[in-house]
Amino acid sequence: MLEEAIANIRAAIEAGRTDILRTLIEACEQCEQADAEHVTKDRVLSGLWTPEGTLLHMATRLGRPDVVRALLYAGADPGVQNADGDTAVHLSASDTMRSVYTDELFKATAQSNEGRVCQLLAAGLGINAWDSPLSRNTPLHWAANFADRDMITCLADRGAHVNAVNAEGATPLHDAVRRGQLDVIEELLLSGGNPLARATEGKYAQRSPADLAADQPAVLALLTRYRVTAGTSRGEGDGAPGGSERKV
Repeated sequence: MLEEAIANIRAAIEAGRTDILRTLIEACEQCEQADAEHVTKDRVLSGLWTPEGTLLHMATRLGRPDVVRALLYAGADPGVQNADGDTAVHLSASDTMRSVYTDELFKATAQSNEGRVCQLLAAGLGINAWDSPLSRNTPLHWAANFADRDMITCLADRGAHVNAVNAEGATPLHDAVRRGQLDVIEELLLSGGNPLARATEGKYAQRSPADLAADQPAVLALLTRYRVTAGTSRGEGDGAPGGSERKV
């Protein structure tokens, strides 16, 4: 039964039939719920069933972005290595294919899905990747906009550049101040966020996070507890002019 399921899924991948693929994966889930011994979704998605490795390796090698999205949506782990030690990300042969994985990283960041973020980073994606060449937001920018404090910590501890600037020269702290979530702002400050960094253009042009907080008393009070220093407490090496630390 397992061999038949794998053969059918491989045929769907080769044909680029995401509709059939989804149906077959749903069937695996139903088998799992029925306590089938050999056919489970996790086993199907994580096993090295193809010459390339996993089904995700196969779809990536064939250049099937829609199929890769479907497999990722189903829960396929992009960090699984094949016999050569390569992840599916390593087999990405085009910008289009790599962007599928990058999109997954940003989605997981916005959803505060730390486990998925760790999988994608382990698979070989850069923690300071851009969402697009036009906007140049990093995962930390997205976390400052959408995620919780734990995601900020997760990214900062893994080397995210806390003072990275996007296409408008804005840092994640600019976005966090606009959002007004105090614990996110505080974590960025503890990670070395510079409250005096000025954006160059766009909606924050020539304004710093401190400037944006002028009409937010609670945020301004938090920012004033920190001072700019010559270094950073986390995220060293990001090229920022300065970080911040807790006042004593």
